[in-house]
Amino acid sequence: MLMQALMMVLSQAAARCDPTPPNNPGSAVGARAPALGHVLLEVPLMGSAAAPRPLLDSLDERDLKATLMVSADWAERHSAFLRDASSRGHEVGLWMSLRDDIGLSGAYAQDPSFADWVDAIRLARGRVKRASNQRPKTIGMIALTPLGEMAIDALAFKAVLPHERTIGDIPRRVERTDKAKGRTRVLGQGDYADGCGHVVPHWTPAGLDRATHAAARSEWVRVGMPTMDGAVQAKAVLDQWLDQVVLRESWRVVTAHQMAKLAAKAEGDPPKVAPPVAVARTVTKSQLDRATSALVDGPVLPRRPGGTLNLTEAFYALVVHLATDADPGDVTLDHLGGPSTCPRTELTQPVSLTDEDVRTTAAALAPRLQGRVPSILQVGPFTLTASEALVLFSRAYRGEALQVGPIRDPQPQSQGCGWGDSKGL
Repeated sequence: MLMQALMMVLSQAAARCDPTPPNNPGSAVGARAPALGHVLLEVPLMGSAAAPRPLLDSLDERDLKATLMVSADWAERHSAFLRDASSRGHEVGLWMSLRDDIGLSGAYAQDPSFADWVDAIRLARGRVKRASNQRPKTIGMIALTPLGEMAIDALAFKAVLPHERTIGDIPRRVERTDKAKGRTRVLGQGDYADGCGHVVPHWTPAGLDRATHAAARSEWVRVGMPTMDGAVQAKAVLDQWLDQVVLRESWRVVTAHQMAKLAAKAEGDPPKVAPPVAVARTVTKSQLDRATSALVDGPVLPRRPGGTLNLTEAFYALVVHLATDADPGDVTLDHLGGPSTCPRTELTQPVSLTDEDVRTTAAALAPRLQGRVPSILQVGPFTLTASEALVLFSRAYRGEALQVGPIRDPQPQSQGCGWGDSKGL
């Protein structure tokens, strides 16, 4: 039967899921990147879920709109909340339960007919419309069937949000039995590599980093944002992500209805190609503090100062910090390789420099942090190797005496001198 086939597909999909492990809610956001295309912030609301007021407050404060996917029962219990959310510009969509609303269950002798689908969807849509003062133009369910797609198109919905993974997870038009294409758009979840779907697995930076990775690699991405457990702490995590990623990287956040219209206009266009490294790494001040602590002394550089950053990443972050008088906060790394050569030092003994010497060099370097770390640098009156400059930059960052002597690379015979590359996560 159809229900058995659906359950088999869903169980196979679940077996491939390897959820992102949670980290401390107080941790820094680790992934920052522009979205490749458009992003839909989707809030599933059904069963005993609480009204997500803290979540919508965070979005309203930043003029970001969500799509609330509500079951008819939930809508009737939270009518005041939905009417308020609707008045603030959020979209209210309809969530259909295949078992409770449509009647797909192993206990049924036969699968629902086309008329059963139409009647069930029309009834549930009317209940949500009365509760929210908004006629749903978007519908969601755990999986789509041919008759379900036909019924949704016949009822003039604009968008379908399936919980199942779809081919390529890119928008498509619904299929009809006469082989014609319907007008309703099926919006996939986007490029979530771990197979767990689009819903944020937990309210920690790692859970939201996962959404950032998907948005950086896929032109059409849904981010499922469930109601918050521990609302105060979860709201702080969401606020951090919205400010440091969504707003800072100028994500194009749209509702489901808007995404369907944009997908219709883009139909036939070649897909956007994600950059080879879509998500750059972020260096926090605490990480740089640990790294510079391991770099201020010589005579040989460690390959991974502080255990987290390689030398090229530390060099990049230090240049950004020293190039400006203002505190840049967390530094988002760009592509940069280690030095192309490991030159001999010109120093025979330690030399002293001034803070102005160091910051002038950093300011000149900052706009040219591309390709590779310079093998030699002119700092004040002295020509230093990259290793010597890195130690000097570390001492300047920490406010220590600006003195440096000969410093050796960790692997002078290898490519990049053992520094490593600055690249994405």
